[in-house]
Amino acid sequence: MTEKKDNEIFVGAKEFGIYRHAIRHKFDDENFEEIVIKARGTNISKAVELAEVTRKRDFVDEVEITNIEIGSETFIKDERNMITTSISITLRKIYNKEGELIKWNTKNIQKEE
Repeated sequence: MTEKKDNEIFVGAKEFGIYRHAIRHKFDDENFEEIVIKARGTNISKAVELAEVTRKRDFVDEVEITNIEIGSETFIKDERNMITTSISITLRKIYNKEGELIKWNTKNIQKEE
């Protein structure tokens, strides 16, 4: 996890809702096709929960998990080499056979009369 890309969200010590809002903003307002959730150490469980809440509550049948990578990283903290575990979870918008987004952008759907 060296340099951050625009479609990446690094999960850390912030409140869970802030990350949920960030994902919604990147999918809806910034129109990313794919979001990558990344975390290290004790924040891995929060990243997994964030991916599942996004998929099963926030964007039901609209996004899917396309990739999960786990590993370990070495970094320097207080002049010491530290090793920690890491995870990267990729969420992608779902398209139908015609290439159209499924149920996307619910804020623009007109109410039936």
